Order: sequence, then C-alpha cells, then structure tokens
Amino acid sequence: MKITIITLGTRGDVQPYIPLALGLKKSGYDVTLAIPINFKSLVASYGLNYYPVNVDYNDFLNSTEIKKVNAGSKLEAIKYARSKVPDLLKRFLDFSYHAIVETDAEAIIYRPNTIGCYHTAEKLNIPCFISTPAPVLTPNKRFAYPYLQWYNLGGLLNKLSYSLINIAPLFYQRIINKWRKEVLDLPPKWTYTNYLWLNNKRIPILYCYSRHVVPFTDEWGKEDHVTGYWFLDSETDFTPSKELIDFLGKENPPVYIGFGSMVAKDPGQITKIILEALGRAGQRAIIASGWGGLINIDSPENVFYIESIPHDWLFSKVSAVIQHGGPGTTAQSLKAGKPTFICPFTSDQPFWGNIASELGVGPKPIPNWKLNADNLSNAINQLLSSEKMRRKAEEIGKRISNEDGVGNAIKIINSHLSK
Repeated sequence: MKITIITLGTRGDVQPYIPLALGLKKSGYDVTLAIPINFKSLVASYGLNYYPVNVDYNDFLNSTEIKKVNAGSKLEAIKYARSKVPDLLKRFLDFSYHAIVETDAEAIIYRPNTIGCYHTAEKLNIPCFISTPAPVLTPNKRFAYPYLQWYNLGGLLNKLSYSLINIAPLFYQRIINKWRKEVLDLPPKWTYTNYLWLNNKRIPILYCYSRHVVPFTDEWGKEDHVTGYWFLDSETDFTPSKELIDFLGKENPPVYIGFGSMVAKDPGQITKIILEALGRAGQRAIIASGWGGLINIDSPENVFYIESIPHDWLFSKVSAVIQHGGPGTTAQSLKAGKPTFICPFTSDQPFWGNIASELGVGPKPIPNWKLNADNLSNAINQLLSSEKMRRKAEEIGKRISNEDGVGNAIKIINSHLSK
C-alpha cells in the first residue's frame, strides 16, 4: 500500500515523520514524505521518497516582510494576514492535493495545517490519519487549548476552549469552498464542519508525544492515540569540532541555550541578556544561534557559539537546557533527562513551558520578551541547584527512552488499514 505523509513547517515539524516513514517502509509500505523543499536532502539522505513543496521556511521566517511584522504592532500582523494568507492558503491547498494525487496515495497521514489533505481524502475516499506533536484536537478539562496563552481556565472553560478548532475556519471558509468546487468538484462545506470526521467516520489521531509527559485522559475516545515520541536516530556522519569537544571537556558541563527556528525581534539584545545572566550565575554555556533568535557577539571564554547541532548528540553532554519550547526540542531535552527551562515565543510553546514546570523538571516559563538578566540568572541557578528537578528529569528521561513511539504508531495504522 502507498502511504503519503504530508507536513509543512520548520525542521521540528518535519523530523519526527522521518522515523515514522522509515518504520512504515520497514513494515512493507511504499512511503513518500511531502515536505518543504529545504528538507528534501535531509529526507533523501535516509533513502526515503519525497515530494517537495516550493516553500523554504528558513527564508520565509528571515524575510524582511516577516521581520517587519514581528517588530510591528498586532495591527500590522493582522494587515499582513489579510493581504497574504489567502494566497498562501491556496498554495497549501494545491500542495496537499498534488502531493496526494501525484504520489498515488492509497492512505495519508497529515498534520492539521495541511488542510487540503482532508478535502482531497474526501474526494478520493481514502483512509487518513491526523498526526500532531501536541494535544490540540481533543477537548479535555485538564488544560486549555494549547495555542491559547492561558494554560488552565478551569475545567469546563478548558473543554470549551477547543471550540476554536471549528471557529478558526470561519475566516477562510469561502476560499476553501471555492477551491473545493474548482479543483475537487465537491459541494461547499458547512462553516461549522467538524474536521475530525470524514465520510461518516472519526479520523484516527496520532499524538506523537509521551504519555509520561501529557497523560492520556479518559475524556478522549478510542480514535485518540498517544503513541510516544517519534525520535530520529543520531546522524552517524556528525563529527563535532575539536574546539567543541575541548569546551565540553573543561570544568563542569555547560548549559545549552538555543531558540531553534524562532526569530527574535532584537537578537542582539536578547543575546546580551543571556551573557549577563551567565556572568551573574557564574555558568558556562553553549549558545546555538539558530535561524535568528540569537547572534554571535564578543563574549567571555565561558561561552561557545554554534549555529546548529544534533540535539540528541549534545543534550546528553550538558547540565541543563534553555530553549523556546518547540515540541521537538522539548522532547529531546526530556529524553536526555535534563532540567529544562522554556522561554516561549509563540504557538504551543507556552503550553510546553507549563508542562515542563508542572512535571517538576524546570522553573515556570518566562516569555522571551520578558527575559532580563535577573530572572534568567535566577532560572539558571534554579536549574542547576535543584536536586529535585534533576532527579525528576532523569526519571522522566528513562521512561521516555523505554517507549517505542514509532512501533506503537505503526500498530495503530496497521489496525485501521486492515479493517
């Protein structure tokens, strides 16, 4: 059977689907990964088929337009969304359609942001699975909709907050219905369509995180599956520099600080805050500049700069992790058993910051724009002095390492496709 996996976004949105694709391929499926064009070499390096979309998220996030939006007011962001989102949405709808049709997919696994997948699966009447690294689709009373800035609104309000799933399409339903008619020759969808149901069947959801991090709740149904994380094995061809090895070998293990693909409004200022906080705390650090969250500026010998590095290789060698709260980075820091402090930028990152704090593996999250030398140095001291945090992080890391997330996902997929 031919299965096409469709995902859009940054590396953290793509990488988990590589081990899933490898596992499915080993199980006998013919698998294609539909991904942004800047990840085609990564996917190809694992011997996997790929279908590229001509979008490079690195270039997009670092574009002059996006930097202006990030630096501007919310009104500027709204204006940008109104002028640019319709064209972007149409491109993503077309991408989803062509990725499925041109790979002759007989089943699909897609992330919620690839919205054309749902409609194309309806047209072709093929089985599908939704996959997401955060519990954003199934209402529960324990925590609010993860894309909200409030973690806990109270039981009933938490559950009601998930109505946003069905409200969001209101802003672009006209575009979708026009596309459905012109491309798929399908009738328009009702504005309040429940996109968890397709052709009178509930779509199975594969939540690719650990139940030891966000426990399964009995409010969820039989089609809601928490599989465990989908980790990609270490890159065998990665060779660290001698300078990095020497730095790691000096004194006590350093702290890791990096914000991944996030683009800060003022990378220079936030880097200066980090350097001052490290000085106050008397700690060494490895700073990953990433795509624009931090920059390499003159600093004392207690800091080592890198652009990027395999997290699974590095995190086992540091004393603690300070990061933006992306689900992939959070998964790696938890698996490594390291105390973790999250400085969220956007999206579900505040949610993961609250989860880390609730688990007892790190301090309460502080948004990146609220960081200063005082609160950051306090957080660093707390990360490194709390024996309770260290033990809790090690305990969760062992539990995560004993899970087989990909294996669990494949069992679920096999079960549904054999019906």
